[in-house]
Amino acid sequence: MERIALLASTLCYLFSFGHTLFALGAGRYQPGRFNVLAMALGAAAQGWYLSMRGAAEHACPLGTLSEILIFLSWSIALIYLVIGPAYRISLMGAFTAPLVLLLQLIALLLPETAHRGFFRPNPWVETHAALSLVSFGAFGLACVAGLMFLLQESQIKSRRPAAIFHHLPPISVLRRTSDRSVITEVEHGDAAELMKTGWRAPEVFVSKGRDRTTDIYGVIIRPSNFDPTKKYPVVENIYAGPQDSFVPKTFAAYNGMYALAELGFIVVQIDGMGTSNRSKAFHDIAWKNLGDAGFPD
Repeated sequence: MERIALLASTLCYLFSFGHTLFALGAGRYQPGRFNVLAMALGAAAQGWYLSMRGAAEHACPLGTLSEILIFLSWSIALIYLVIGPAYRISLMGAFTAPLVLLLQLIALLLPETAHRGFFRPNPWVETHAALSLVSFGAFGLACVAGLMFLLQESQIKSRRPAAIFHHLPPISVLRRTSDRSVITEVEHGDAAELMKTGWRAPEVFVSKGRDRTTDIYGVIIRPSNFDPTKKYPVVENIYAGPQDSFVPKTFAAYNGMYALAELGFIVVQIDGMGTSNRSKAFHDIAWKNLGDAGFPD
């Protein structure tokens, strides 16, 4: 039964990791119930294993390296279940599931007759050891969160962030001006129901402008029933000028380009040279040159 519990938890973590990657690939960035459920079932199966080992040994199951790794992965999974669902994207699960899965696989591959080197003089030592492993689990999850934010920082610095980092429903909070601490959350956007309709976030792209040096940013909007094996006419949605920039910069469930795309077109929009909200040199292209309208880009 112990082996069955370990295999069951391993499969749960594997399903969680696979489902997260599939969801991210499909452009669904909200954490789904299946992901959290799979992690919870995996942790429950691990808890079942640890309780059986504890009953057999009449002590905290930390007698072998295999048990220690399982206890550690169980701690990481439990802490994830407490804080993970609060994250608005599935990256926490995408990073946590493989870490827990790796520890679990190592534990499974270790021989069952491994040497028991853990000395249990009294319950206080066992409690100290268990709490130490839980703290290591918290440290491991903190490392996962650190990797997430390093990835996000590199995306921002590259100035070519993936859609997952900016096509998210907004969160509005009220902050205290003295220290910018959050007083209360005003509104928390949730796009889960929108994603179920087949809605796709615009694809952000960057290309070089007319000078072959300047980055030009834009979006591509495809119809909801887009078939990559078919050819579609492309409509360039142009509304240029020095008074503003026009490519969507924030989350929006709908704009006119979506309606055009649903008619069977691929719609593209860019902010060509001469539009505002960039550098002065970028903006000056429109000086006494309104007829340019970004067409060369």
